[in-house]
Amino acid sequence: MARHWFTCSRKQRNSLAVMLGFLVAAAAPLAAQAQQGQRPPALADRVSALEASVAALQEDLGALAGKVGALEAEDAALQEDLGALVDVVGALEASVEALQGDLGALADQVGALEADDGTLGALVDRVDALENEVETLADLFFTVQLGDPAETEGAGSDTAGAPFALRCPDDPDDTFAIGLLGRAGLRIDQLQVQCASIVGRSLSGPVLGDPVTTAAVGGFGGVALGSTLLCPEGTAMSGVFGQLTDDVVGAPVGALGVLCSPFGGGPPIRQGPVGAGSAQAEFTLPCPPGSVTTGIAGRFSEVLEQIQVECRDTTF
Repeated sequence: MARHWFTCSRKQRNSLAVMLGFLVAAAAPLAAQAQQGQRPPALADRVSALEASVAALQEDLGALAGKVGALEAEDAALQEDLGALVDVVGALEASVEALQGDLGALADQVGALEADDGTLGALVDRVDALENEVETLADLFFTVQLGDPAETEGAGSDTAGAPFALRCPDDPDDTFAIGLLGRAGLRIDQLQVQCASIVGRSLSGPVLGDPVTTAAVGGFGGVALGSTLLCPEGTAMSGVFGQLTDDVVGAPVGALGVLCSPFGGGPPIRQGPVGAGSAQAEFTLPCPPGSVTTGIAGRFSEVLEQIQVECRDTTF
């Protein structure tokens, strides 16, 4: 901190006071002689000057004492601020040490997570390898054999139209139906059978190859069925259901749907129907349990008149 020119210590102030005392004591006899008319004019002037100097020095001493007091008060305030600043610095140092400790703990956790991640990756790779081994073994040992074909009874007219038969290919010999394609409006205007064969097996069940479609029977009335009568994934066609146009003998087929059985067993799922028939003339032509559809037959004119289902025993 900068100091003024008049800054002095307590010892120096005491020395100045002693000197002023000596000056006053020295000037006192001269002042007494001057009052008695014993001093010459030059001496009187000298005494007056000395008295003025003493008065000025006393005034400066008082001012100096006041400034010294102010500086001491300022120093005390600065000392207090310095103490507070030291406390703040101590608290910051403690916080830094705590943060360094937390950072070290976090680094340990990151290291542990990285180690776990490596272990998890190895386990995932092992699981993938095991799945590949299972699929390979399934492909080697899983086969499907179909029994001899057998037809269900027919539904519809057995005289109208001309007979037809749509069967899945014999090569490969484990091909079966997975649904029907065609066209329909108020009646069934056209039919095709969509077929597939099993080419392997995964953990979720048989894996089918690319579908193949038989020739079509019928005309081009109505609208395309799209996937309406196709079985969902994991199932095979196992029959048909629907309605005749009327509840009389020989009435033609009006509405048609397909039955789809899950590979792992369970009740069949119904897809459809399409077309329109009589609720009083419903029919269902299911394959026997453990069998799949491998084709359909019946009679067709401009529309479907009669339908039968060809089934073959199998084990998935």
